Parts: sequence; structure tokens; C-alpha cells
Amino acid sequence: MRKVPVLVFITMVVLMLLSVPAQSAPSSEQLRAEAGKLVEEQNQKLCEMAEWMYKNPEPGYVEKGAVQLLTEYLKANGFTVEVGVAGLETAFRAEFASGTGGPTVGYIVEYDALRGPGNVAFHGCQHNLQGPVGLGAAVALKQIMEKNGVAGRVWVIGTPAEEIPPPAKGKMLAEGVFNGADVLLMFHGTGKTSRIAAGWSGVTLDSTRYLFKGKSAHASGDPWNGNDALDAVRLMFAGVDAYREHILPDARIHGVVTKGGEAPNVIPSVAEGDFFYRHPTREYVDTLGERLSVIAKAAAMMTGTEVEITNYGKYYNTLGLAALEERAFAYAKNYGAEAVDEEAKTGGSTDFAELSGKIPAISLSVASKPVDAAGHSKEAADATVAEIGQKGMLIASKVLASLGVDVMTDPSYLEEIRTEFAKAGPAPTVKTYKKVVKW
Repeated sequence: MRKVPVLVFITMVVLMLLSVPAQSAPSSEQLRAEAGKLVEEQNQKLCEMAEWMYKNPEPGYVEKGAVQLLTEYLKANGFTVEVGVAGLETAFRAEFASGTGGPTVGYIVEYDALRGPGNVAFHGCQHNLQGPVGLGAAVALKQIMEKNGVAGRVWVIGTPAEEIPPPAKGKMLAEGVFNGADVLLMFHGTGKTSRIAAGWSGVTLDSTRYLFKGKSAHASGDPWNGNDALDAVRLMFAGVDAYREHILPDARIHGVVTKGGEAPNVIPSVAEGDFFYRHPTREYVDTLGERLSVIAKAAAMMTGTEVEITNYGKYYNTLGLAALEERAFAYAKNYGAEAVDEEAKTGGSTDFAELSGKIPAISLSVASKPVDAAGHSKEAADATVAEIGQKGMLIASKVLASLGVDVMTDPSYLEEIRTEFAKAGPAPTVKTYKKVVKW
């Protein structure tokens, strides 16, 4: 007789439990809002990092202080860090892993400074903002994943020396540092908030040194016994100037004399010209390189010198994905970005471009300097520690955190990105390229 009340009690408890509504998982909008708050909580520290790099600028491949600053912050926030990846002393990859499976989102950060007048480094390209932007987004995404049990991996990939060849990202790509990433997210400072047009764009580039070796002699006593290497460089520049008349309208060739002799009264035995040449297609850049080699060899022949030709950097087209670009652009405007430019742009010459052709990627542009501040200028550098730079940095970090949340939690969005990437087709050739670059 006592079993009946017990059964009734159990039945009542089960019914009560069933009547309690199940707690639904947070929506994507809620997760993005939470990610934004988590970025804001880091804002003071992010500003401090940007200011430290502004005051302690380091040129490419020697950014040891910046790497230590960024990796210490990542370690303190639960990331494992490996420095020196791909054989590059100032390259690193940090990782947070949650559960098994899931996507891998990689945040790319740059931190090298420009070489300014007197070879004094400064952050005229605003790379001191990139690290804080990427770190703020990565840490926020990590916290979202931990709280909500989201499986996946978050990487922060430190890439040195964007400003100078050889392209570090290309070497890191070849060494497998990016293998396994589903999406790569990056920010770059700019005067306007904009987006890259969908499809292939950008300007491919080669960087090549032409080292001429002659024979030294006294410029007054016996110049006839010398073979002037500087004459060879000068003749090469003359040949390049003549060649410019015949190149395609969108091509550019520019060079400097990096070695020209030590004293006026000594025939230079060694001289060197360093050239960049660009075009929107890799095919035509290769053509430019072949012709410059012919010009260099002809200059050597005319002067009785020898020439060593060293290509030390290749840059490729950028692949813009509407799935990433349009969503990021919308988020940036929603978060209050300034100087919005509604016209989709074409990319320039950057080592990020090669990555975009191998892995779905975006280089976000959010206004972080005055519109009239020239690129690679002191005004651009100073803006990074002013209100406009700090505001742009915070907005950019929120945008990249939001994109990370979407990739991690919405399989249909990741599939949309993958599908568009797969349909992009090959990079343009001289025959298929039609647009004129807006230099």
C-alpha cells in the first residue's frame, strides 16, 4: 500500500521537470554582443600595448620587444605559444583548443615598423594597432568558446617584416604554419572604412637586386684600368627608363641605388640597384622581370662588369570573398566606424595576398587615422595613440571577434565561405584582366 504514494511522488517530480522550459542556447547576435563586451574589457590593455609599440618601434625581422609583449599577453590569457616558427626568430603562433573537432580561426598580426629618415624606425603604417586588434578578438573568442562549450581552435599568428622583402608570410605558408586554418582574419589601419571587391584584385610584385662587380682603379691616375660598376647601374637605370615607354599602363617599375661606391676618386668595383616592379597579373610581372634581367646583362656587357641578379621577394594577387568582406563591412558600420567608403576597393601589394589565394581570408579596413593623413607618415603613426586610432582599434577588434564567433558557431556560414572560395577560379592573366588599377 505504501508504494502508491511513492509512485505518485516520482510522477509529480518528473512532470514538474518536464514543465520547466529548456534553456535555449544563445543566439549568434547575443554571442557577438558578448564578444564585443569582452573586447571592451580588454581595451585599456590593448591601448597600452599599441602605445608601447609606438614608443618602441622595431623594423622587420628584429621585432623582439613586440613579440615578447604580444606573446606574454597571450600566455596570460591561456594560449600556448611557439616563437620562432618557420625558422623566423620573430614569427610566432599561439593556440587555444576547445573540445574535439570544430573550425580553426586564425588571427594574423603584424608588428614591424617602417624605416624612416635617417633609418629611424616609426609606425607610419600603424602595425602597432594590429597586434592589439588581433589579440583582443582572439581572447574574446576564446572566452565565448569556453563559456558556451564551443569546439574549435583559435590561433594568433605573428608575422614579421610585412614592410620589407622577403615576404615572411610566404615562407610561413610554405613551412606549413597556416596548415589546418579554415579562415584567416586580419586588420590593417587606414584612413577610410572600406572593403575589398569580391574576386581577384591587388597588384603582384617582384623585388630584385642587381649587383654589379667591376674593377677598382684610381679615378684620376689610371681610370683606364678600371671597370666602373656604378656606370653599369646608371646604364641599367637608363635602360629601364627607356623600357617604361613600352610597358602596360598598369605596370610600375621603381628602383634605388643601394651601393654606389665609397669615394669620388675611386672607380667603384661594386654597385647595386634594387628594383620593385608591379602589375595586376603575376604573368606580366614575370615578363617585366625577364626584360630587366636583359637590361642588367646588357649594362654589364657595356661596362666590362659582371652582374648577380637576386630575386628576394614575390607577391601575389588578393582574393576577396564577399561572404567575409560584406559581413565585416556591415559590422564595422554597425559598431560606429568612421569615414565609411561605400565603394569596394582593389588591394595593393602585400604578403597577405598570397595567403588569401590559399585559405579564405580577410584584411579588414577600419578608419584609424585622418582621411588626409598620408600612408607611411608621421601623422599616421601619431594617430595610433590618438582618439581616432584607439577608436578604430577597438571597433576592428570587435569586428574580428564577431567574425570569429560566426565562423565557430554557424556551420552554414563557414560553408558559404568555403563555397565562394572554391568557385573563385585561377588568378587573372594579361588576357583576362580588364580593370585599370586606381593607383
